[in-house]
Amino acid sequence: MKHFIKFVSFIGLLAVSHFAYAGSINRTFVDGDILEAIHLNEATTAINDNDARITNINNPPVSVVVNCPMESVQQAINNVKHGLEFTIFIIGQCNESVSIIKDGITLSGNNDGDGTIDGGLTEVKIKGAQRVRVEYLNITGAGAGVLVEEGASVDIVKNNIHDNTGGDGVGVFNEGFARVEFNIITGNGRATLFEAGIELGSGSTVLSRGNMINNNVYAAIAIGNMSYFRSGLRIPSGETLDPADKDTFIQGSGNFAVDCFRKGLCDFRNTDVTGNISISGLSNLDVETTTINGDIVASGGSGLHLSESVTGSGFVFCVTEAFASDFIQCRVSIPTPQSP
Repeated sequence: MKHFIKFVSFIGLLAVSHFAYAGSINRTFVDGDILEAIHLNEATTAINDNDARITNINNPPVSVVVNCPMESVQQAINNVKHGLEFTIFIIGQCNESVSIIKDGITLSGNNDGDGTIDGGLTEVKIKGAQRVRVEYLNITGAGAGVLVEEGASVDIVKNNIHDNTGGDGVGVFNEGFARVEFNIITGNGRATLFEAGIELGSGSTVLSRGNMINNNVYAAIAIGNMSYFRSGLRIPSGETLDPADKDTFIQGSGNFAVDCFRKGLCDFRNTDVTGNISISGLSNLDVETTTINGDIVASGGSGLHLSESVTGSGFVFCVTEAFASDFIQCRVSIPTPQSP
């Protein structure tokens, strides 16, 4: 009898323990900490609809819709399981600055799939995350537009990034990588901090194509501290450039259209530049099949190469002569080199 009582007690204890453990899991699911437990019957669902999504731990979602300003984009980001390829569709303008540290997240304002901007944020910061994409968003506010740092890798595509008063339109620093394509980037930055439409620093890389970068506070593009910026595409012989692929940099009211400094590497192909260009501090500017309407000022032992395919109107001024023999020398015009 004593053994029977012990056996019944042991079974009861297991039942109670199992019940308590199951309850703990359910509460965790409701809190949204384990997104892999959420099953979607359709491609998207509302972010706060927790109960409807707690069905199948073997079928995690691939996307979610956030309706602003009622719901939080940052909460949706926090809920994504690490390593899951996940899209957060944003509807409405969110008065929210968000941070991404997880791989595989896409923020999109193209919920309807019609290629138009339907959502927005005040700032997007990505630190260390890979395979991140920011697309079809209106990004404007008191911070930076999109900030890429600490080795993060981001595609920034078809956004309107404008009037961000606390930083660059797109800032890529600390070995970050960004592919920036088909965006409108205008009115960003603070002149006292030399902020630009796109700024690179600390060994970072940006590949740019099809952007309109117009009248940002200090410069359209600022490349420094051993970073690499490539604008446009090399077009194979016999092929024609799609006009949509051409970058356009316009700086009518700021200091420079392009500022390449502190060993910056600047590579322009099939680009239109309106405004002055500065190359300083052992930097290098290589230009082909590009129109430049503005002067180029080269100093501090920097290198400049303008191919015969460069057109436009302006002069090149060399403050110091530390150029390779095949590079353009001091005070020559664009496009036809001539003595001063």
